[in-house]
Amino acid sequence: MNDAPDEPEHLSPQLQILYRDAIDNIMFLKREQWMITNYLIAALAGVYALVSSLAPVTLFEKGFLTVVVLVAVVYFFLLLNKIWEGMEKFRKRIVWFNENAYGSVLKNELGLEQQSTPTKTDSAFRTCIRAVGIFAALVVLYLLWRETLAALVDCVKQI
Repeated sequence: MNDAPDEPEHLSPQLQILYRDAIDNIMFLKREQWMITNYLIAALAGVYALVSSLAPVTLFEKGFLTVVVLVAVVYFFLLLNKIWEGMEKFRKRIVWFNENAYGSVLKNELGLEQQSTPTKTDSAFRTCIRAVGIFAALVVLYLLWRETLAALVDCVKQI
């Protein structure tokens, strides 16, 4: 099943190849952003499973696993930013095709007269996908440190 739009038929074969390449790359990168998110969640679930199996966890182990979680989240953000940069490049290529491949009458009929890359919806989506990663990391860190935090709160209450 191919959900990608067909290449504009009046383009040269070389430009049709570039157009198809841009569409295919955007579809690939969209799948990859979800794969990266799934891998982060799986890695965080693995840390939680490790914490559960090691109980009680020493302070050194908690510190080490905290570093592992933070490194995983930072790497998650770096990979997502790289993917989003790639998507932006290919979206700009599609905008160029839409601006240059159609006559003004056809552009008006297709609603392409003032097309730009989608930034508002992208920004909201990017914020949500980042929030998922941060929330998952915070849950794991809370579960990792909750006994220590509870002991600290009890000490503060006694003072």
